[in-house]
Amino acid sequence: MILVMYIELPAHFLIESPGTHGRAGCEASDQPNPSLDEHQRKDVTLKLKIAPEITYRILDEFGEAEKQPDGSFVVTVTWPEDDWVYGTIMSYGEYIEVLEPEHIREIVKNKLLGAAKKYL
Repeated sequence: MILVMYIELPAHFLIESPGTHGRAGCEASDQPNPSLDEHQRKDVTLKLKIAPEITYRILDEFGEAEKQPDGSFVVTVTWPEDDWVYGTIMSYGEYIEVLEPEHIREIVKNKLLGAAKKYL
């Protein structure tokens, strides 16, 4: 037997989780990877559009989100810009779009195109 639950969220919701500071599973004491150059270690504010099919991940990984008329969610987060950010974004697959900033959108696009070439 499979149990399916649907959750109706208000247009704007806030979830606070102690110790994550916007980065699921990371404590405030986590240090940046010293092998990354200075550009990769600076914080970047991301605006992401996430499909409603993965609402459960929004609840788990983001502090707040704004529900859109089409059912998707827009989240704004500030994370250290590094490979973790790119990998996290790509882990959403077809269910995410980087709206801002443009340079992160380009980096993710190029990484996804590189991965796709391995399968074409």
